[in-house]
Amino acid sequence: MEHNFDMMNHACRALTYMMEALPRSSAVVVDAVPVFLEKLQVIQCMDVAEQSLTALEMLSRRHSKAILHAGGVSACLTFLDFFSINAQRSALAVAANSCQNISPDEFHYVEDCLSLLTCRVSHQDKRSVESCCLCFSRIVENLMSDEKLLLRVVDGSSVQAESGGDLLKNVQQLLVVTPPIISTSTFIMVIRMLSTLCANCSELAVRLLRQNIAETLSYLLIGSSEPVVGEDAELVPRSPQELYELTSLIGELMPQLPTDGVFAIDAMLRKGNQVVTDVVMWQWKDDRDVWHPYTAIDNKIIEAAHQTGEDEISLSTMGRTYTIDFLSMQQINEETGTIRSVQRHASSQKGNASCLGSSVSRSDSRVDVLKEDKDLGAALIRTLFTVLYEVYSSSAGPAVRHRCLRALLRMIYYANAELLRDVLKSQDVSSHIAAMLSSSDLRVVVGALQMAEILMQHLPDVFGIYFRREGVMHQVKKLAIIDAYGASGSAGPSPRTLTASQESLKDEETSSFSGETAERRGSVDGEAEKGGNSQLRLSDVLKRKKTPRRGGSKRGSKNDNGSAESVTGSKLFSSSAPAGKSVLTGSRIKVASGKLSGTSPKTSFLTSLNPTRWGRSNSSPTNERPTAKEPTFGKSSSSGFQNNREKIRVWVKDQASSLEVRYFKIENNDSNHPALTVLNRLCLATEQLRDEDGNSLKALQEIRCIISESDVSPFEVIHSGMVTELLHFLTREHKRRTSLQEFLHVFLNCPPPGEQITSKLLDGVSALAPLVSKLHACINQLEQFPVKVHDLPGAGMASRGTNAIKFFNTHQLKCNLQRHPDCSNLRQWRGGPVKIDPLALVQAIERYLLIRGYGKIRGDDCDDISDEDASDDDIDDTMAAVFSSQSGGRHKLQFLIGDHVLPYNITVYQAIRQHGPVADDGQETDTDSEHPFGRTNIWVQTHTIWYRSVPEDEPLNLSSISTINTITSTSPTSKKGKSTGSSKTSPKNKKGEDLWTGGVVPSTVSMLDAYLSPALPETVTSKDPSMEVLALLRVLHALNRYWGSLYELSSFSPVLYSQEFINHKMTAKANRQLQDPLVIITAHIPPWLPEIANVCPFLFPFDTRQMLIYAMAFDRDRAMQRLLDTVPDLTTTDSSERVTPRLERRKRMVSRDDLLKQAEQVMNDLASSKAVLEIQYENEVGTGLGPTLEFYALVSRELQRADLELWRGERTQFDDAKGVQKETMFVYSPCGLFPLPFGHSAKAGVTMKAKSKFRFLGKFMAKAIMDSRMVDIPLSLVFFKWLLGQEQGLTGGDLHDVDPVMAKSFSQLEDVLRQKKRLEADKSHTRASLQLALDSLNIDGCSIDDLGLDFTLPGFPSIELKKGGKDISADINNLEEYLKLVVHWSLVEGVRKQMEAFREGFETVFPPSHLRLFYAEELNQLFCGSTGEAWDVRTLMECCKPDHGYTHDSKAIRHLYEILSEYTADEQRQFLQFVTGSPRLPVGGFKALSPQLTIVRKTVEATENADEYLPSVMTCVNYLKLPDYSSIELMREKIEVAAQEGQLSFHLS
Repeated sequence: MEHNFDMMNHACRALTYMMEALPRSSAVVVDAVPVFLEKLQVIQCMDVAEQSLTALEMLSRRHSKAILHAGGVSACLTFLDFFSINAQRSALAVAANSCQNISPDEFHYVEDCLSLLTCRVSHQDKRSVESCCLCFSRIVENLMSDEKLLLRVVDGSSVQAESGGDLLKNVQQLLVVTPPIISTSTFIMVIRMLSTLCANCSELAVRLLRQNIAETLSYLLIGSSEPVVGEDAELVPRSPQELYELTSLIGELMPQLPTDGVFAIDAMLRKGNQVVTDVVMWQWKDDRDVWHPYTAIDNKIIEAAHQTGEDEISLSTMGRTYTIDFLSMQQINEETGTIRSVQRHASSQKGNASCLGSSVSRSDSRVDVLKEDKDLGAALIRTLFTVLYEVYSSSAGPAVRHRCLRALLRMIYYANAELLRDVLKSQDVSSHIAAMLSSSDLRVVVGALQMAEILMQHLPDVFGIYFRREGVMHQVKKLAIIDAYGASGSAGPSPRTLTASQESLKDEETSSFSGETAERRGSVDGEAEKGGNSQLRLSDVLKRKKTPRRGGSKRGSKNDNGSAESVTGSKLFSSSAPAGKSVLTGSRIKVASGKLSGTSPKTSFLTSLNPTRWGRSNSSPTNERPTAKEPTFGKSSSSGFQNNREKIRVWVKDQASSLEVRYFKIENNDSNHPALTVLNRLCLATEQLRDEDGNSLKALQEIRCIISESDVSPFEVIHSGMVTELLHFLTREHKRRTSLQEFLHVFLNCPPPGEQITSKLLDGVSALAPLVSKLHACINQLEQFPVKVHDLPGAGMASRGTNAIKFFNTHQLKCNLQRHPDCSNLRQWRGGPVKIDPLALVQAIERYLLIRGYGKIRGDDCDDISDEDASDDDIDDTMAAVFSSQSGGRHKLQFLIGDHVLPYNITVYQAIRQHGPVADDGQETDTDSEHPFGRTNIWVQTHTIWYRSVPEDEPLNLSSISTINTITSTSPTSKKGKSTGSSKTSPKNKKGEDLWTGGVVPSTVSMLDAYLSPALPETVTSKDPSMEVLALLRVLHALNRYWGSLYELSSFSPVLYSQEFINHKMTAKANRQLQDPLVIITAHIPPWLPEIANVCPFLFPFDTRQMLIYAMAFDRDRAMQRLLDTVPDLTTTDSSERVTPRLERRKRMVSRDDLLKQAEQVMNDLASSKAVLEIQYENEVGTGLGPTLEFYALVSRELQRADLELWRGERTQFDDAKGVQKETMFVYSPCGLFPLPFGHSAKAGVTMKAKSKFRFLGKFMAKAIMDSRMVDIPLSLVFFKWLLGQEQGLTGGDLHDVDPVMAKSFSQLEDVLRQKKRLEADKSHTRASLQLALDSLNIDGCSIDDLGLDFTLPGFPSIELKKGGKDISADINNLEEYLKLVVHWSLVEGVRKQMEAFREGFETVFPPSHLRLFYAEELNQLFCGSTGEAWDVRTLMECCKPDHGYTHDSKAIRHLYEILSEYTADEQRQFLQFVTGSPRLPVGGFKALSPQLTIVRKTVEATENADEYLPSVMTCVNYLKLPDYSSIELMREKIEVAAQEGQLSFHLS
């Protein structure tokens, strides 16, 4: 046997397979660990050794301690280099798992292997490197309290690693390798490990400083290691989690702040988290009498259940279900019946409240080094201060901001005055401090006061002036007069916001990664961590068998609860089950059995007899579960915390008073203080502007002078009243045109009022840019829009966001379904409370009830029919009803919470959050993030949801009820509204008749006037201090876009670029909000975001608005899919099971012949469906993304055929995809396609045919947007203006975007008309001389009469502009009427039928009103993707991924990049069509391609020559298989052949 290696190998493999199939069997196999290890220590057969490693890797997931104690780590790693790469990965995974809960006493088991692991960190294999990082990270995390051991970890790893270098150096190199080897989650873990090392061992922090870690960090944050000069630090896009870790590390590189003086309060801020002195750990005992801890999330769930007084709790983990009985303290396995003991172990320690909390008494070598080597600290501060500042300004989540603030405080405290002066000269710190002092987050206010104090001590001469000018003094005075127990006036935090800011105090220290205090909450806490790398599956669902006993009846009465915003689409129930049993786990609603529903008085009585419950049951439920207004930090902390908060408030007041007395008291009443001169000048100019007596021009010039030439602060702009007065001046009705022209004269260098403008472009530099940037600064200081974020840091590898998702995955809402009192014709629900997945949609409850026969209308009240009576026939009958209600037909049941009717397309969680007794009051502060899971009560109470039959007068489909997120209602209702509107067509018909018989053109609406309002439109219901500034900015943006309309210019361009109007702070908030998976899943977007984006789209860049439209206009799954495409790292976390959208897909087979007809059929069938459309071609094997993208591209081309007679433009021939010129003619227009006009007397058949094509085009383009596809139709700008509903504002200037040739002649005629008007206005002419002058008007020597124009549309002699038009000649007297009619018929009347059909088709998919987030010129980008940019080698390197045989350094890859960078626009289109299926890239170019372009080596047999093969592609995953050609010329030729020949077919390559 000893030498029968085959048998050993098979035995080993059999054991591995058994553990895979029966995970519990590992408990038996663990006895074989010594045997497996023996095969590794003395290798006789490589196969057996490698198979042993696979078995050990499987075992290490559950029995890591056994392997560690048997010396498994060194055994696995001894002969590491001899194994195959897969075996090496297994060996390193064993090592990583063995370090999972390593204790200081066990360190010697791994110490010898550290040097080997250190060398591996610089390896090329991703999985090996990640395992090594995980290994070190776990060792550091578990040994962090022992400074000596940490030094041994770092030193031990470098002692024997002669060539391998030092751990810190290797890790530092690993972070900056491009493209990165490690995933984002590993990157986060490594940075966290470094900050833990620095925090607990200052010597290592000094070492890192000496290794230029500052430059590395700068590179990671801004992409450059040079210190930033000025304010142009452009941050590299990073997730909030990465920013949190990086800023933590920067903070830990500086010495700790002192704990006395102005910083004494910090202990108070931390103490809030340390009130819970017992860190509770639940453990279970195995067969060997060894206690094992539960995973972090299970631990929290068990402890929460224990706290709420459960008798037992059911726990699903790793695919098995256990019941934990708190009375007998046992864990019972439901399947096997195995019983194990459990214990609750409380260790008295103050949890690592933070890295900061490590013993302060220890000498901090960072302080000594900074004293001795001043340059070291100065280099760090110089390199990173500006970068940190930028991170603070552009981060929206409180956790990152708090971390940044601490790091900035450390820097400012330890920097000397000269260095500070140097670093701060380019930062407007004072303005930031003023904004922070007005924050509603106490922690930020405290930090701002500390910063003000340090700066005044270091640089009183500088900041004495700045603090006055920037409003710091003003805010300090406000804080000093606030009543500490409740704010007075508008100063600082109001009582409501201060209550909320309790939440913010549960800060970074707790959430620092060094290990989280086990906060016990009043009910189940959601920050379910993945702590200790538990092998926790996301389907771990908490199914409470019994509801909490205490106060059951009280809670039962408090059960009206709910919420609403818009979200759709999710499959929730998979089958029916008899009442009283728990419905299948697969379905998302569980019925708690009647016996256990907690309503029977008997059970609660028995509970009260149970002595173990007496101590706990005295507390009343009200103390235990705080109300909505009181954030829940767990029972023990609430009172202590309250006191702390009051103490902190008192401290804030005292500190503010003391600052005021010491620094701002002197010359308090002296308004001539030098710091106030600018403010006084601005106030004076503003008062002049207010006067109506003609001084306004002078006032505006003074304002321009102050804004442009002095460094006026936002505080001065706000407090001078300039914003209010300027807004009033620009929007007043009285003398409006003069006011606007005066403003344009001063700020845009236009001519003064009354003069005509000559040139289209304005001379000189406009003063509008400084004004706009000052207003942005005001918004930044004033705005307090709330951000709801859930991915604050959590221990372990996963971020808080995924923990929050995991929480939603393991918890259900308990609901009572009850028939509405008004309804007597439905059966009463008798199944007891049901448990509902919080993310289930309301319509899922309807489906659940319909399947059980509750949707049948009965004649009379029929309560006597019980559930059991529903026969199989009934259930079959109801299935049809269910499916009709799902497919957008008529709903049968209506649901209410209280008096609120619930939309069908929102989640149950949302309904309860919004309409229940604990409903949101909408006034959440930044720190709402601390409670991702809503008020704790939501998870504890039973919520009543009423159902009734849908009233007869309801519209067809209630899913269109507008919610807070959908500013406009969705398709069915709006269509209905539209049809009712068009039934009253008399005014419209009358206009049509006036136009046709009398040539009366409806007056055009000025686009500018629509924006000239003194406040934001009524649709904005959110309140914020910055609203007035936003209203002014909106007016200025409109003036910038439409200024030419005040001077009757036909064409003009905006003065400032759109980038000047983007507000970076609000963009950061919006992005932060839209990248939060939980906000998307629950559709809980704060109302301010869609409201502001709809009225001020210019504040946000294009891609932010594109994310927003997916979050608002479509269903939840599409929004989620979009998020995953933009933030791919979300899918790599262990929460992927919940994050993955459940998008339904519909596949259609089409033939390449007569594609357009089939496309129309497909769109008629599927356009209004929520399913994603996928296309496959007949007789081709390809399916998925590639063929679908090609379908959109080919149909786009078909729609441009000349024989369809849809478009105006010239006929031309195009090469087809294979480069062959076809017979078919297509329409081409240099400025984009626009519909061919129809005359008044066009034949009905012709118009009907065109209308049906345009209706199809509407559906086609809307479906493309909805499914994130691109169309390839170049449309005119005017076409997009029609889509946005702006057709009434179209003027002669828009002709340039339809027919440039006609527009040129038109503008010449317009010039003649202007001369005529000028002559008529000239009073010096007599009638005879006027006639003479009019007759002499001409174009190039040719009079109007000689042009031979008649009243038909130029280029379309059959289209008359008015009745009998071809018999009416155009002359100087009727020229104005003629020009108006030409514009109206070309742009409006002639295309009305087609464009309305297009909008109608579009509306069947989603309402075009959602597109108002974009401007007309941006819609081409939205529909058609990025426009042809050059491809450079650097971009290609960053965005393409070589794999499977290629790296970025491979010769073939370098050649490919060179070839692609030389491509023309046509070659780019051809290559893209070949590789992706679409001839265009999405917006954002290659970066935005999802999945990213992957280039792999095409393998050929050893006997074959690679030069004889063509490249091939997998379009669905953007995969290019490229042979390794011998020369660049050959590669260019082969790619060209493949791209031409490989079009229009999807076969196996």
